[in-house]
Amino acid sequence: PTVIVFVASFFIVNLITPRYTGEAQILLESRDGFFTRPAGDRESGSDRFDPEAVLSQVQVVMSRDLAREVIRRLNLVGNPEFDKGAGMFGSIAQLLIKVGVSRNPADRTPEDRVLGEYYDSLLVFPVARSRIIAIEFQSKDAELAAKAANTVAAVFLEFQEAAKLSLIHISEPTRPRL
Repeated sequence: PTVIVFVASFFIVNLITPRYTGEAQILLESRDGFFTRPAGDRESGSDRFDPEAVLSQVQVVMSRDLAREVIRRLNLVGNPEFDKGAGMFGSIAQLLIKVGVSRNPADRTPEDRVLGEYYDSLLVFPVARSRIIAIEFQSKDAELAAKAANTVAAVFLEFQEAAKLSLIHISEPTRPRL
């Protein structure tokens, strides 16, 4: 029995496709200096990222706009791992679609098909008692997993920078026209 279990487990382990996880971490910190903080904050030395603010940033990382940009940069549309409708339909799949048991993936846009798989592969969470957001991305391809986690972090930082720049432009005083 031991040999049979060993042989069976050997075959099962070799048949399972490995899943790789890429990880990136983002430290959330305020770029305010001592002199740009309000007077009350200078004395207390408080940071602007409380636990609720960190959770809010996690939701930003999980946003659809950020996901669409990451999908575009990684060219996930057409990737068979993420775009199930990209490949040829097998005869069994076509039969299930015609019978009405299964949905036709071609009815949705390619980006929407990829979004579901993207979110299944993405895990974003705050690290306990810190201002760090951890981003994990799983894929059958080790290089894609690492690149995806780093791309999500890079796009998040770009979105944050763009938001800060737009606030600066909004808050600039305008001169009245004569």
